[in-house]
Amino acid sequence: MPQHLIDRAWTETARFYTQPLPEKMRLLINDHMIGYLPLGYSTFRSSRVNRNTKHDLNEALFIRRDRSPDDPDVVSETRAVGGGSA
Repeated sequence: MPQHLIDRAWTETARFYTQPLPEKMRLLINDHMIGYLPLGYSTFRSSRVNRNTKHDLNEALFIRRDRSPDDPDVVSETRAVGGGSA
């Protein structure tokens, strides 16, 4: 991948996170795990020993490549493969 595309991705990511919360919430994460995950929105559970009940203290922006409406995964509504933008 060309360096200028990598640099642009970092620049745009930084720009996204500096926006006010209402603007970021317009891209709230969807069923395909695409979009904005705000602070405290989820609880990560990975242990069978300790049940975590505290909300995560991170925010994230999940993106995926767009898929055409006739893509087999889009047609079958396969979860988490994406079907377009958030």
